[in-house]
Amino acid sequence: EPNVGTYFFEDTQICVARDKYGQGTGYYFAAKGGNNHESHNHNDIGNFIVYHNNQPVVIDLGRDTYTSKSFSNQRFELMNCRSAYHNVPIINGLEQKNGKKYRADKVSHGFADGVSSLTLNLEKAYTEGAHVEKWQRNITLDREYNWVEITEQYKLDSLQIEKDRLNGQVFDNQIILMAFGKPVVQKTGRILLQGGNVRLEYDAQYLSASVEKVQMTDGIMKTQWKDNVYRIILRLNDNYPMAKVKYRFVK
Repeated sequence: EPNVGTYFFEDTQICVARDKYGQGTGYYFAAKGGNNHESHNHNDIGNFIVYHNNQPVVIDLGRDTYTSKSFSNQRFELMNCRSAYHNVPIINGLEQKNGKKYRADKVSHGFADGVSSLTLNLEKAYTEGAHVEKWQRNITLDREYNWVEITEQYKLDSLQIEKDRLNGQVFDNQIILMAFGKPVVQKTGRILLQGGNVRLEYDAQYLSASVEKVQMTDGIMKTQWKDNVYRIILRLNDNYPMAKVKYRFVK
């Protein structure tokens, strides 16, 4: 199959882009919009994956061994179906909701001057309890700088969040990244991935990072990923209910 430099599937709102145009080196990303009522749905609007030199960096868990729960109303309690285990935000403590009304908005694909990008708004993938007025995500592969950069431009309803807190409900706002291989926190603002071949750089003014190993039961996922998946949690600074935050994967 041809390795195209970039492509956008309009009907499914899936974007793919790679560096070096098929030479098997550099960065590759894929990202999706759509809605949370698609066939075999996971609650993952705005999810993306990143590979470097054909090796996984940030991943999608995929499917696990099917059980009766996979086909029940408890489906979205499963790890691989929950947005808490996809590369998407958790807003005011809430994950995305399943259903057709929970969807991406204002989705666009860009390609110019060696840059491929997908831009989409995520706020409609969450219930009103998230108190999110805007959450625009932009995922960019820049072939000149040789990086994949993500920009999160968000605005939260700080008054509603403060009311929740006065009622004793205090929740984090987080950006989740599912990493293959153990991340190494090199210093504040920098995490090494893929055995040190890739750096995750993030803006420490707005974000703090923690890492946890993903505990999987025996099944397809655990075998496929060699029981070597970690969850990076980038927590947003509560002092900024409105901000433009960037982080990137760079060599």
